[in-house]
Amino acid sequence: MDTLESCLNLMGRGCYMANIDLENAYHSAPIHSEYTKFLKFQIDDQLYNYLVLPQGYRDSPRIFTKLTKPIISHLHERGILCSLYIDDLYIQGSDFADCQQKVEYASSVLKSLGFDISPKSALTPSQEIHHLGFILNSEHMTVTLSGDKREHVETLINKVLLTPMITVRTLAQTVGTLIACFPATEYGQLYHRHLEILKINS
Repeated sequence: MDTLESCLNLMGRGCYMANIDLENAYHSAPIHSEYTKFLKFQIDDQLYNYLVLPQGYRDSPRIFTKLTKPIISHLHERGILCSLYIDDLYIQGSDFADCQQKVEYASSVLKSLGFDISPKSALTPSQEIHHLGFILNSEHMTVTLSGDKREHVETLINKVLLTPMITVRTLAQTVGTLIACFPATEYGQLYHRHLEILKINS
């Protein structure tokens, strides 16, 4: 499965980037009728079962990634630099026109396969885009946390600092959140080790 690291390895100075967000991506993956019986749940004595790939099921990301692999391979064969993380497709071009052309082609392929493009997508090529909670800037070759992600991290850290005693689960969540910020924090790895040791010894 591709990660932000895959995008950073593709990103070149001055390149143009875009982001296609697939709306309700899992709903585009129907479950074979033979297997829907394994995806049942009950609410108030009423039994339901999923007919599409369920959100929140632990294997859904892996299954969906496997389903979309041929699409990404096709785009790569067409010379399109791209990286897909579940339902977020990063596309890169050498200049505005090149990136725009690649975005249009990728969008048409995805739509022809039944995917819906989310209005949240950044379809206009730019040298700065929001992708997976980070801001990628090819002009300055920087990666920073988006405002939402930064706010989430600050809230979590303040909560931990203001709580006299925290659970191992909260500590693990905090460590995981800090590790997820590493691409945008140059020396982040130096500061989380103490928390990691505390978690292991708890």
